[in-house]
Amino acid sequence: MALFGRPETIYIVCCILIGFLLRMQRKDETHDSRHTEEENMDVSLSHTDNWLHEEQVDVHPSETRIVSTAVTSIPKTLLGAAKSKSIVPTDVRSHIRLQQPLNSTDNNSTRHSIYTLATRKQRVVAALPDLFSLVPRSFVDYIKNPCWIGKYREDNGRGALQAVESLMCMPDFYIIGSVKGGTSDLWQFISKHPDVNTGGVLKEQHYFSRPWISAAQYIARYKRFATAVQERHVNSGHAVNCVAGDATPDLIWSHVRTLNRHKVNVTIAEVLAELHPRARLVLTVREPASRLWSDFFYFAHRPNSERDIQIPHPDTSVTAQHFHEFATKAATKFQSCIDAHPGSKDTQNSRAAVRECTYEMRNNNRMHASHVRFAMGCYGPLVEEYLAHFKREQLLVVSLEGYKQSPQATLERVFKHIGVRPPTEAEWKHILGRRKVTNEQGDTYKKLVMLNSTRATLTLAYAPCLESLRAAVGPY
Repeated sequence: MALFGRPETIYIVCCILIGFLLRMQRKDETHDSRHTEEENMDVSLSHTDNWLHEEQVDVHPSETRIVSTAVTSIPKTLLGAAKSKSIVPTDVRSHIRLQQPLNSTDNNSTRHSIYTLATRKQRVVAALPDLFSLVPRSFVDYIKNPCWIGKYREDNGRGALQAVESLMCMPDFYIIGSVKGGTSDLWQFISKHPDVNTGGVLKEQHYFSRPWISAAQYIARYKRFATAVQERHVNSGHAVNCVAGDATPDLIWSHVRTLNRHKVNVTIAEVLAELHPRARLVLTVREPASRLWSDFFYFAHRPNSERDIQIPHPDTSVTAQHFHEFATKAATKFQSCIDAHPGSKDTQNSRAAVRECTYEMRNNNRMHASHVRFAMGCYGPLVEEYLAHFKREQLLVVSLEGYKQSPQATLERVFKHIGVRPPTEAEWKHILGRRKVTNEQGDTYKKLVMLNSTRATLTLAYAPCLESLRAAVGPY
């Protein structure tokens, strides 16, 4: 008893109690902060359960990735690990290349990963529970675009938040790329159609490629569209055939990445296929050497702190010779990789070599090492990832060169593909009228011309990539 009456003992006990109380308080604060966004959107996790209970519809004809509906929920161990730390190998390139059925298992292998322990649906929902808890499986039937009735938390004017029932929407079509391939021009033109991006929608959302953007923020960016189509429906009394899009050009490039909100490796193609199986996809492609040139000088005139690529000697003017050095180095490395691939001269093995080397440059060297994003112009392997999860008719490939030659014919194809009516004559005049020039590289770039030797080297190096694209999509 004398021991407990001593002042130093009482002091130690008090410190322990205070430390315990502070720890519990921090735990509560962390828990509250994790759910703030969901509470603001009045999200119910029952949507997540619906995604896992309901059978997938309208999947790829050769789809073997979705097993029977006996799988009714994400294993608790899977969700727990997804919230705490990575449960898959960091390097997923072997899975991407091989394109094995995602529900297949290797009885001879003792390596356990999320790819063999879960279906695509489980992995995708585990990767983005905030998105799949927000988006239901069924949508309102009076709007062509996927929309549903949800609740926003809005200020009631008296300094407090209240739940307001409102229409929510997500994109119906995606312009998945390519970077410096004409996506901004195409977006400007199609957005002038009265039934496309009604109410105003930003071109690039970057939700799937930038993990710090929340699902609540992503859906909120389509609120103006939702308001506009709701008003059109109320005023007309008829169904509304309007669609909204997302034209983030690196959707095709960033597909091999970790959606690390919950540290689960999935591809963007898989997420989109699970989220919206009937989505329409548009890919703009450009002659690869010209795309690389434009991409290089788009960043070259900026400070290094604002560049996606770091260029040596930033204090000097970047010239065509600088581009020649970097581009030919990358092209030589790519060609050497293909030549080293077994049986690369055979047609089937050649496509495998192109795929292997594209991911080799994409994942190992990264864009910073070679100072040019060479692999970004090797469209074939990047397209194949989407075609593994979507039907071919869901993807429209648009050539920038063909688009410049006949813009109206190209836009007619795009409007038909995304499911909106042909414009009237007056609407065509508006659509094809004066446009705002975007993504300029600066006056210095306009005066430069690519060296003939550079173009010849790049044309030769990119030839297998173009063959791979034609093999994947056919004529375009």
